[in-house]
Amino acid sequence: MKKNYFSTLFAALMLFVAMPAKAQVSGMSDLFGKYKFTATIETTAAGEAHKDLWKNECEVIITKGAGGAPACVKGLLGATEDQTVSSINPDENKFFVINPNPNYGLLSANPYIGVADMTLEDLQMYTMEYHYNSETKEITIPNFAICEFSWPGGVMTGAVLANVSNVKLELIESEEVTIPEIEGEWSFKPYSLGYVRNDSTFVYEFKMNLVAKDDTKKLYDATFNFEGFEPFTLEATFNGTDLVIPFNNQYLDAEKKIRLGVKATTQEMTLIKEGQLSFSYSSPTLMWQGDYVVVRKDVITTEEVEGVVVEKESAETLQQITYGYLERKDPNAFDWAGTYTVSVNEVEDFYAEDGVDFSDSFEMEIVASAGGFTVTKFAGYASEYYPSVELVPSADGKSATMELGSSYYGFTILQSFGEVSVDGGTDYAYHALTDANSESTYLKLTVNEDGTISIEDFTVSYYLWQADSYDSIVLMTGVTAIKKETTDGIESIAAENKMAEGIFDLFGRKLEAITAPGLYIVNGNKVLVK
Repeated sequence: MKKNYFSTLFAALMLFVAMPAKAQVSGMSDLFGKYKFTATIETTAAGEAHKDLWKNECEVIITKGAGGAPACVKGLLGATEDQTVSSINPDENKFFVINPNPNYGLLSANPYIGVADMTLEDLQMYTMEYHYNSETKEITIPNFAICEFSWPGGVMTGAVLANVSNVKLELIESEEVTIPEIEGEWSFKPYSLGYVRNDSTFVYEFKMNLVAKDDTKKLYDATFNFEGFEPFTLEATFNGTDLVIPFNNQYLDAEKKIRLGVKATTQEMTLIKEGQLSFSYSSPTLMWQGDYVVVRKDVITTEEVEGVVVEKESAETLQQITYGYLERKDPNAFDWAGTYTVSVNEVEDFYAEDGVDFSDSFEMEIVASAGGFTVTKFAGYASEYYPSVELVPSADGKSATMELGSSYYGFTILQSFGEVSVDGGTDYAYHALTDANSESTYLKLTVNEDGTISIEDFTVSYYLWQADSYDSIVLMTGVTAIKKETTDGIESIAAENKMAEGIFDLFGRKLEAITAPGLYIVNGNKVLVK
């Protein structure tokens, strides 16, 4: 009997070992790879003229998305535009693209040709669903239409060009995902106060420290620190793109009944105590918030029902953050934030007769922003709004670029002069920061071995908005900078306590004489000239 039992048990164990392990999909990175796309496409009479825009068989790539998005889909239907994946639901084996027609049409911008639900209802709200098999990773898409969109009378309509069915994406080759290092302390901030519950005074920032539980870099202890509350630790998983932190009955203060919650669309959902926090990895210093961050307070009230006192549970919302990010300092990268003294070897002033002198020395100020840096003071210009130039560090952290065309306006404003008269008409004039060729491209900053910063040659240009014309005012070459405060072994530079003699405007430019009313700096003192 014992012998038979052992044989049965051994056979069962061998069968278990022989069974292939199920492939698990916990996040979008598990679906990264190259796929063969096939579909049945029935082109309508209206679509015959456009049928070269789509393919019923092609290669599709699913890979990491930009800007913290979980993923992107490249080449659906043979399109050159990428679809951005909005979210994934592993419980239902689905992921979603809430804007399947990026940049005015997945297949064409002019005319606007893209995809829509077969019913052609809510054209602008159509969300494309991708259904996947968690074992085989085969992906299907419910039937949809290819449409040419138009807006007669301001109402969006879609003319069907083709009907698409039997959509299948078969995995050809999985993408090997490198798991980045995320251990360390992160700080959470809302993207702006507009994404914070506006009637709340509850804290909306917190610290989170990640400690790896093994060498896989996938399992972590996440310790949260909300100001005014005791820290608490939750288990977290990381798949290379998504950091997921489940919680269940997690109180910040059990006595005061303050706890984590989930986004609620009904009063009953405010009572839910189980959910998750999630963040999408974007860079070594930035992760974007996925799920809502919600803090609630349990409230117990009593009421009398037919002579019996009954307790009733409800929950008050203390805080709800819709959109935010985690950031940290990259220990392996140069810390660009700080104030620098900038020296210019040669200043070539093309309009020396205008009475405005550009100094061969000025201050540069760089501040930390959402996962990056912003230049707020440069070339003698600084104000509440200008300049504000995005500084993008390189992957190795040894260089960075000032993106001169990254602003809403498409150029970097140093000073605005408002409306000016030009050739009998009017235009809007600015001083703009431009490259050595007077164009709004970029300036490269490089960290030298001695700790100094080399800055590419640049110009300050007079820019007319409507004419879209740049006229170089000054060219600065041989530009170097050194940080005033101690970082990475660089010694502090003590500011020289010397009064600046002469007349200066509020941008630090030296003047030969005062020719207009305003506030000036004369021999180190503020002088108001009426």
